[in-house]
Amino acid sequence: MRSEYISPLLQELVGYYSNRLSYKEVEKLVERISGKKLLSDQKIWQIIVNKAGQVSVEWQQENEEINKIIKTDVAISSEVDIYDPDSPEILLFEELKTYFKKHESEIIDYERRPKAGKSIGSGRVEKAVDLVIGHRQKRKGMSWSSLGSKALAILKVVELNGEWQQFWFPETAI
Repeated sequence: MRSEYISPLLQELVGYYSNRLSYKEVEKLVERISGKKLLSDQKIWQIIVNKAGQVSVEWQQENEEINKIIKTDVAISSEVDIYDPDSPEILLFEELKTYFKKHESEIIDYERRPKAGKSIGSGRVEKAVDLVIGHRQKRKGMSWSSLGSKALAILKVVELNGEWQQFWFPETAI
């Protein structure tokens, strides 16, 4: 059964459960639900990798569009004397100062943060990665190809961002 002949609902079902169960377990779940062996674990892997590839391409296109919008053509001459106050390129430093002033409240003060009893470590991020990705991919006896691991991570991010419906069924997404 080629993936284009697999219903979008079935593809979405295996996508959803592949982030929670092994491909073999998803294969058995589909068989239990349908009463037939519709997909092998390899076919489920292929569905996941293909969908993650589509998502990755869409994200890349979105990023390229954003980069076109924000791209600046500011170039610094190699002959600039950065200590010369009359140099027009010195304005870049003024722009940087303006940026820092504008975003002052968003910039972490690593000296004050611990005094306020707040952490500055990456422990929370590492724990989130462990819960989100590690929960599925670090089970006993599992090994992952780079492609398979990345595919599952992409689909997990889609789910956590609330974009699941949009990516699986774009024509019906609100």
